[in-house]
Amino acid sequence: LPERKAEPRAARAEQDAVAKLVPLSMQSNEALLIKTLLARSCPSARLSRVQRVQNKKLWREYADYRDKSLVHICAGGDVNEMLLFHGTAERAAAEVLAHQNGLDPRFSKGGFYGKGIYLAEDPSYPIGGRSEPWSDSLTANP
Repeated sequence: LPERKAEPRAARAEQDAVAKLVPLSMQSNEALLIKTLLARSCPSARLSRVQRVQNKKLWREYADYRDKSLVHICAGGDVNEMLLFHGTAERAAAEVLAHQNGLDPRFSKGGFYGKGIYLAEDPSYPIGGRSEPWSDSLTANP
C-alpha cells in the first residue's frame, strides 16, 4: 500500500471550523431521543432522518470554556446543558450553518422578539406544529 501522507495541520483546522451535517442511524440514541421528543409534541409527525450538526472547532471552544469557567460559576457545577431545536424553511440547513459561529444571524427575518436566532426545547415550535414533509427544517443543537 502506498504510504499515506499526514494531513497538514492548517487544512485539518480549517475543516474542523466548518459545520457539517452528519447523518445518524435512526436507531442511534440521539435519533431515538429526537423521535420521542417529536412524538410528544407533534404526534402525527414522521421523522424520516436525523443529522447531527457538527462543528469540531466550536465544540472544543465551548467544552473548554464549560470545563474551565462555567463549572466554577454555576450552582453545584451544573451547567444545565440542553438539547435545543432551530427551524429553517427557506434555506437548506447546511447554508444556515455555514457561518463561523454556527447559526448564521444574517438569515434571520425577525420573530416575536425581533431579529435573532431562536431555539426551542420543544421541537414543535420551530416547525410551527406542522407535520407535513419539510426537508432540512429542524436542527437540533446540543
